[in-house]
Amino acid sequence: MKTYKDVIKKLKGYEQIIVSGPQRTGTTYFSQVLAKELFHKSRIDEGRFRIRNENEFMALLESKNVVIQAPAMTHLLHRIPKIKSLMIIFMHRSQEDLNESEDRIGWHPHEFEIEKSQYLAEGFNVEKFSRNSAMKYSIWENQKNSIKNDFIEVEYNVLKDTPGFVPKASRKNFGKKQTIL
Repeated sequence: MKTYKDVIKKLKGYEQIIVSGPQRTGTTYFSQVLAKELFHKSRIDEGRFRIRNENEFMALLESKNVVIQAPAMTHLLHRIPKIKSLMIIFMHRSQEDLNESEDRIGWHPHEFEIEKSQYLAEGFNVEKFSRNSAMKYSIWENQKNSIKNDFIEVEYNVLKDTPGFVPKASRKNFGKKQTIL
C-alpha cells in the first residue's frame, strides 16, 4: 500500500485487523490510528494476550470491530484459520531505522533472544539471524503464501500521512510504547 488513504480504503468492511511485523515497525502506533479511524478506538494491545500467548491471541480473533496489535505473533499468522472478515497487516521499515530504534530503547539483544527461542521452539531455522527484524522478514517471506487470510504489506513511510504522526527527530527520547508527544 502506497498511502494511508489506500490502506483505509482497503480495510473498509473488515471486522478484525491484525497489525504485525517486527517490533519497532510502528505496530503500536498504526494499530492505535486504525482503531480510532475505523472502529472508534476498539484496539487490543499485545499485553492483553501477554504478548506471546497463542491461545489467548487466537481467542481474541472472535472479537468484532477490533484492531489487534501483535508483532510477537508473526510466526503464527499462517496458522490462523480462514476468517472472511479478517485482514492482516504486515509492517515494513528500513533495517537501519529498525536497528537504531531497537538500540535506542535497549530492546536488542535481550528481547531478540526471547523472540528467537520462540521461533526455534516452532521449528524455524533462525540461528543465522543476528537481528529480530531480519528473522521476522525472512519468516514472513517464507510463510506469507500459506496464509489463509487476506493480508497487505505496509511500509513505515505510510505512517507519515496519519493524523498525529511524530517525526523521527521528535521521537528521539520516546520510551518503548510511547507514540505521541
